[in-house]
Parts: sequence; C-alpha cells; structure tokens
Amino acid sequence: MEFACGIGMLLIWLAGLLGWIVPLVIGLGWRRRNVPGFQAWTRFAAIWGGTALVLAAGIGVMLAVSLSGNRHGSYSPDKTSEFSAATFKGPTGNLKIPFSGEMHLKAECSTLGVMDFSTSNSTFVVPAGRITVKSLEVTARDKQNRKWMAQGNWFYSGEHKTNVVEVPAGGIKELAMGPPFRASIQVTYSPVSDSFRMKPLYSDSLGYNYKVCSDDRKGTVPGFELLDSENKLVMSGKFEFG
Repeated sequence: MEFACGIGMLLIWLAGLLGWIVPLVIGLGWRRRNVPGFQAWTRFAAIWGGTALVLAAGIGVMLAVSLSGNRHGSYSPDKTSEFSAATFKGPTGNLKIPFSGEMHLKAECSTLGVMDFSTSNSTFVVPAGRITVKSLEVTARDKQNRKWMAQGNWFYSGEHKTNVVEVPAGGIKELAMGPPFRASIQVTYSPVSDSFRMKPLYSDSLGYNYKVCSDDRKGTVPGFELLDSENKLVMSGKFEFG
C-alpha cells in the first residue's frame, strides 16, 4: 500500500513538473494551422514551465545543501547535543581556557552547529575550524567545601568580537575567558526616591560579565563598605540574593 502511494505521488510530481509540455504542443500545433487562440495555450505553457523550473531549482538547492552538510563528517549529535570526540570522524583541535576546574561550554561550530562540551582539565576537544562561544559555566569549591558556579552568556557578533576563534586541526587555541574574575560595583541613583541601588558585577579579562552563585547561601553573601573622601567609613551592609 505504501509503495503504491509512493508511486502515485511520484507520478503527480512528474505531471506537475513536465505537464507544461502538453499545452505547449497544443499551442504550437494550433499556430501551424493558424487556429485562433494558440497564444493562450503558449502563454499558459510558459507560465506553467517557469513555475516548474523555479520549483525544480529550489529542490536542487535543498538537496545540494543537505549533501554538503553530510560531507563534513559522519557525526550525528544526540538529543542533548553533547559532543563526543570518540564518535566524531572529522578533524579536531583543542580549545584551552585557563581554569583547571569543571567547565561546560556551549559553542557554535562551523561544521556541526551549536554543541555542548565538557572538561575538567582546562582543555576542550572541539571540531577544527571556527568556534563561536555562546556560554561558559565554571564550577569550583571553596575552603568550606561550598560549591560556586559562574555562568556567562554572549550574543555579541560585532566587528571586534572576541568569543570567536579558529581552532587548528591537531593544534591548541587558547582563549583567555573565565576566572579569575574582576569584581566591581554598579551604582544606580534614583532622584525620585533619593536612593541608590548597588549591584555587584563579575567580569573576566575579556570584559564578559558572569552570574556568580553558590549552592549554600549561608555565609556567602558579600558585604560592602562606603568610604568618604577622607577614607572614613560612612556606612556598611550586605548584598542580598535575588
């Protein structure tokens, strides 16, 4: 039954692609016999044939793109899009980030699209070629064994973007993102309520901002002190999560 349906669909597709030949033959035959109305048949054949040509060209482009994508390697990512160097058949390289703890990277590869990568030794094995970092998550523990996580996301694609690198096949490309972070305070003043809001910011050496949090909030809230021009304490307090 399925075979018969397939044959029927193929015949319908061929009729739509080549059916313009019928009105063209009728129009040319009428023209040779000087039968009035042959122009309508030839115009109809021209419109039908042009439409069929556009559709055929579109199908050809889609097939070419599909075949081109398959030539980049025989790797098929699973539902989680986790990259596996063991099953990837194309050339790979190493992307090194100066942090020795657990890291998770989401990046767009020139051959596979957006993929997830993981490492615990500062070096990611990635497909060779252009790599665009979308997000980076690092994890570490302090002396009290509290787990800290920092995550940064980037969507910058300007002329001077620094989250795009070329990883050579069999080589190493270093990318100086991630820890150590530079802490700063963003102060916003509201003249309506005559108050100000302070927000801690954490950025890496490339200037990308990160969200930093802990799985144990007890005793992990950073504090602040405000000093005047003579370095005297004006006020102090603690930040809040949220």
